[in-house]
Amino acid sequence: MDFPSAIHDLCPNCKSETLHKVLKGIIGKHNQLTLDCTIRCTDCGHIHHTIITEKKLITVPLIISDQEKSFKSSIELHPDEEVILDQEMVLGEKIIKISSIEVSGARKPMAIVKDISTIWCKLLDPCGKRHIKISVHKGSNTMSHEIVALPDEEFFIGDIIKIGRDNVAVFKIKTRTKVVKYKSALADDIVRIYGRVIR
Repeated sequence: MDFPSAIHDLCPNCKSETLHKVLKGIIGKHNQLTLDCTIRCTDCGHIHHTIITEKKLITVPLIISDQEKSFKSSIELHPDEEVILDQEMVLGEKIIKISSIEVSGARKPMAIVKDISTIWCKLLDPCGKRHIKISVHKGSNTMSHEIVALPDEEFFIGDIIKIGRDNVAVFKIKTRTKVVKYKSALADDIVRIYGRVIR
């Protein structure tokens, strides 16, 4: 625990849960997560004593997908923190994005950290770009390629994408929640693009 200059607490005088200035205090010698301090309410000026105890961070297993491969890792989070699908988190010097949350063997759209068994996530490009798979139909053959796009880049059905020497017309887009056969989708939501080589 870092020694704070101010904390949020309940004032016993004005009954307001508000910001308090830390006047003095000590961090527990045996329990580094305990702060014993004297504080002053910024609303009414009342000075009182309080003890703040932070919960210890817990280690949550991660399975990180990095394009064609996956690897195991872990992250330390506060037990009462809420995590949700598509949330981005910092892991060392990397940025990861949550793609699935497992709680007691079931996948959930959100969960409290202390209930989570495993978090599945994608490793994001350091420049924020997304790597999108594209299946290209050329005659009776289908080839898999990959393109790079910014998260807010929009792909439309009928778009022409240059893949090598071929011009590829997009006819279907699969996102995390649906299959798009008309209209468009943002790169950040796309799982795979389907296209046909045109002359």
